[in-house]
Amino acid sequence: MCLLLPIGCATLPDHARHRLLDGDRLYREKNYAAAEATANVFLREFPDRPESAEAYYLRALCRVQMGQRITAEGDLDRCLSLSRRDDLTARAHAALGGLAFDSGRFTDAITHFGAALERIEERPPADEIHYRYGVALQREGRWDEARKQFSALMHHFPGSRYEDDARRRFSWPIKGFSVQCGAFREAASADALVRKLRGASLEARRAAESRGGRPMHVVYVGSYASYAAADEALKRIKAQVSDAIVVP
Repeated sequence: MCLLLPIGCATLPDHARHRLLDGDRLYREKNYAAAEATANVFLREFPDRPESAEAYYLRALCRVQMGQRITAEGDLDRCLSLSRRDDLTARAHAALGGLAFDSGRFTDAITHFGAALERIEERPPADEIHYRYGVALQREGRWDEARKQFSALMHHFPGSRYEDDARRRFSWPIKGFSVQCGAFREAASADALVRKLRGASLEARRAAESRGGRPMHVVYVGSYASYAAADEALKRIKAQVSDAIVVP
């Protein structure tokens, strides 16, 4: 996510406004170190003004790109404490939600994604927020709430790159998790994998599904009440199928 323009800094001196604009440009050019350095200069001069929220947000994005996730979270928290702009507040919450999601802190991710959607318009990147919010809710076992997020995505964002997976997750038939081990056009190929997995004492099954408008034969192992249990089982299953994944 990029810094939103126009930058809301009418009360800042011209040199400070141009510094923020330069930092935004450098970020868009993927020159993250230079953009971070530009934000640093701005924040040394203006550490705690409302307009400084944009600099903290910009620096957080740079730090995420450079793998400095802990300091990025600190910058996003500071952004939220100063922000007076709903769009910026929404994007800071979305970024914090993404960081929490990626580190497996799904409860925190749910809090931030929900706060982001309270303030953001139904246009991209809201489709991504709905999607990741729904996945986080599923991983916390909040299945009905998750379906509402996938439904909203499909309604507001037809054609989104998240739509197909949102539809699959919306239609998931059980309130639990499995491990997907393969999807095949031919039933015989799926049955061969089922036999292999059962030979390794794994509870495998084949299911007929539609994927991308095409009939497919999908091989699953197990039914787990929690995401953590499925993720633990995945370690054993990967010894048989290296690209197995937890679903939904």
